[in-house]
Amino acid sequence: MPTKDITLVNNCAIYCRTSVETEIEYSSIDSQKERLEAYAKSQGWRIHNSYVDDGYSGGDTNRPQFQQMLMDARLKKFQHIIVYKLDRFSRSIKDFHTLTDDLEKSGVSVVSVSQHIDTSNPMGRLLRNVLLDFAQFEREMTAERTKDKMYDRAVKGMWNGGTPPLGYNCIDADSDEAQIIKLIFSIFNETNSLAITAQQLNDLEYRNRKGNIFYKTLIANIISNSVYIGKRPYGGKEYDGQHQAIIDEKVFHLAQSKCRVKVRANTVTDRLMPLLGLIKCSCGGFMTTHYTQKTRKGGNKYNIYAYRCTKNTHKKKDVCNIQSLNADKLENAVFSFLVELAQDDEYINRIVVQSNEDQSKCHKPLIDKKRRMEKKKGKITEQINNLITALSEGKTIVPLIEEKIRSLESEKKNLITQITEINQSFETVSIEKMDADIIRNCLRIINKSPEKLILSEKKELAQLLIKEMAVHQRWGNS
Repeated sequence: MPTKDITLVNNCAIYCRTSVETEIEYSSIDSQKERLEAYAKSQGWRIHNSYVDDGYSGGDTNRPQFQQMLMDARLKKFQHIIVYKLDRFSRSIKDFHTLTDDLEKSGVSVVSVSQHIDTSNPMGRLLRNVLLDFAQFEREMTAERTKDKMYDRAVKGMWNGGTPPLGYNCIDADSDEAQIIKLIFSIFNETNSLAITAQQLNDLEYRNRKGNIFYKTLIANIISNSVYIGKRPYGGKEYDGQHQAIIDEKVFHLAQSKCRVKVRANTVTDRLMPLLGLIKCSCGGFMTTHYTQKTRKGGNKYNIYAYRCTKNTHKKKDVCNIQSLNADKLENAVFSFLVELAQDDEYINRIVVQSNEDQSKCHKPLIDKKRRMEKKKGKITEQINNLITALSEGKTIVPLIEEKIRSLESEKKNLITQITEINQSFETVSIEKMDADIIRNCLRIINKSPEKLILSEKKELAQLLIKEMAVHQRWGNS
């Protein structure tokens, strides 16, 4: 029997937003609410709720009350969202189009009171698109001007910003890091090995800028970077830079002739790997995908798929002794084990009981956390009110008390964001009790015809029945 739509036709939501920069321009939240409530009354609309984000930028959608409003809109609790101006809703053109399209699918329109725009009718949508297109045009023109400016700087050999590569501090060479760069080229030209170069640097206790050890990929990037011979790469071309060269051109080109860095397209497979994300290596590394290509006698090529430890991939092979695991063999072994589990009712019941106990406890930490945050938010609100009272009575130094209020408001805003996220998790994530029959049915499917399961079905079953797997030495070398 179809369910009846019980939503009220004339429900609306009020959305108000101010940021530090726009507080004067748009007056207070109360002033916005007053105008929006008056407009709703004039239209005969019932106000479902007022959503207020005080002190949040409209450049993104990371606003707690805004997200709550969108969730309620999807639940069709109202049919209109009223804002003072469109930029109160969003300053991002991309976000605005995406959000309004999603809202229209839920039967919700956006109404701008001061601009007389209502997206529920064709004229309102036309005006909205015109305003947004002009804003988009201005943004693209700004991007073009920025691009031209960056090109001009590159042609002149100037730095265009961003983090300088290892060995440099903007246009000046960093003496300590420059010695590491010279050592890298020296070791590589002598050994012709990325792995050995990285290993020798690590043995000498050299570290990269972040304090981490050197990997083969970082060594390869350094060796192939022409910035070290005084060039400034930009847009696929190289220009003479204004910075000091660290490496002699002969040394650099010798390294290029020796370097045989291949793009490992075979690290990304076109085959679905059912156990990916569930399987880890006993050394602590994650298992990723890999394949090797073979050629049959007739000339036809085929792929052998495998799981491989990331530490074995990015570091020297003696870091991890686990070799690649043949995907077909490993998956067959796992699903054969699941077939055996299908016969053990006691084990299945034990899994179900444990799973349901874990699910029942999963929200308790969130509830406790929310209670602590609500209490802390109340104390902060009380502090702010006391400071405002002291400020109005002239009992303290104005700059100091204003700074303290801003600090407390920022802390309160972070708390509200976290509380909203917890509330959303309660609304969107329902704790469903796992039924033993569900598991038995899944295992019965495997037991009946495991070879007929396609990879996507295997992946779904693996995600349901397996929490985590670890590969140890015996399996890795088998």
